[in-house]
Amino acid sequence: MKKLILILTTLIIGFNSNSQEWKALWEWDFLGQNMIPSPTQMRIDPSTNKLWFTTLDKMYIIGDAGVEWIDYSDYGVGSLIEFFAVKDGKAWMPLHNNAVTGDVYSYDGTTVNLEITLGVMAYTIEFDNEDTLWIGSNNWDGISCHAFKDGDTVIYDDMNSPMLNMNIYNIFEDSYGRKWISFYNPGSSSSSSILMWDMSSGTSIYYSYYQGHNLPQFNQVIKAVQSPAGIVWIATSNGVFMYDEVVEDWIQYNTDNTNMPSNFVTDIQFDKSGKMWALFKDKALAYTYNMTDWTVFDSTNSPLNFEGGSFGIRSFTIDTLDNIWTADNDYLYVYNANGLQGWANNEELENNSQIQVYPNPATHELTIQMGEGIIEKVNIFDLSGRQLIKQTNGSNTVDVSGLSKGQYIIVVTVEGTEYVSKFVKQ
Repeated sequence: MKKLILILTTLIIGFNSNSQEWKALWEWDFLGQNMIPSPTQMRIDPSTNKLWFTTLDKMYIIGDAGVEWIDYSDYGVGSLIEFFAVKDGKAWMPLHNNAVTGDVYSYDGTTVNLEITLGVMAYTIEFDNEDTLWIGSNNWDGISCHAFKDGDTVIYDDMNSPMLNMNIYNIFEDSYGRKWISFYNPGSSSSSSILMWDMSSGTSIYYSYYQGHNLPQFNQVIKAVQSPAGIVWIATSNGVFMYDEVVEDWIQYNTDNTNMPSNFVTDIQFDKSGKMWALFKDKALAYTYNMTDWTVFDSTNSPLNFEGGSFGIRSFTIDTLDNIWTADNDYLYVYNANGLQGWANNEELENNSQIQVYPNPATHELTIQMGEGIIEKVNIFDLSGRQLIKQTNGSNTVDVSGLSKGQYIIVVTVEGTEYVSKFVKQ
């Protein structure tokens, strides 16, 4: 396994709530490499408050011990992993672009294991309230959904569930035990719909425009979530909708009656104070208390990059201390919403300006410039985390003439603290 640990120091300190703003963490300094493309999904392990995210064939884990990343290709996993679920220090990851095998892998911080072979392509993976892992898949062979717990798999298809020939994109269980399942039927003129499935009573309600419900004709339902007040909300291509338990239908919020920056909402989440945070496709990340007045972060008032495609902001998450995390392909960003303490608020997460290396690009010799302290050792890694040079003579120069052309990571240890930078060998 190839992995690189970057040690961060003095990680638990207070945060100045009077300076609530986005920190932009340059990935080369923080992770040791750029993320291309930007993450499609970022998640917090509630048991550890560690941040997990994946890009292409790599998984990153950030917490109070530093940054760790693994390369799936080391385990023979050659397909794209976009969606995953994480709990109790373990991530579960279906191969998104493998329609033949539909393999689901796990990573527990030490090893990668093949856990499930579905036989279909998986689009989403979620834990429910009883720690059952639900996997939504495409409609090949009439199988829409799998439930996996304690090594046993239950298949839900047209024989034992209300889901018929659907591509499942989101599975969410609310505090009442109801499953909310958003899906896409490629054989229908309706682009997407959402199903409420009460497994305890065996009842289900199918919500769509064609069923006479308050959803637009071409509405794409992307995610369902429940607020701290117990209200179910959905993020859709036509804005945000609230489920009215009395009339059993949806109330729409969009740019017609709020200052939302765009109708197309790709994700919604709630922090502990009850604020709804929403990600608007290629536009902005914003929050609101009342669904009318939104505080908007976009390219005009924040460092967040919404250039679209696979290089802009495509995901975000909220950790257990209400830090908001997001990323593009150049930077990680973190925003502290409520002034709570935690490792993510440490000033050590700022760009590491305590180390400079030159010339950059380098041809023969690299010089290290430090503000203070005595250099104890220098390690140089390639982008896969393979150590190529180890120097312990205390010198501030390193012979890099034997390296091939390309980009490298340099880790300098000064009086027990590691500082990370990067350079190009030409």
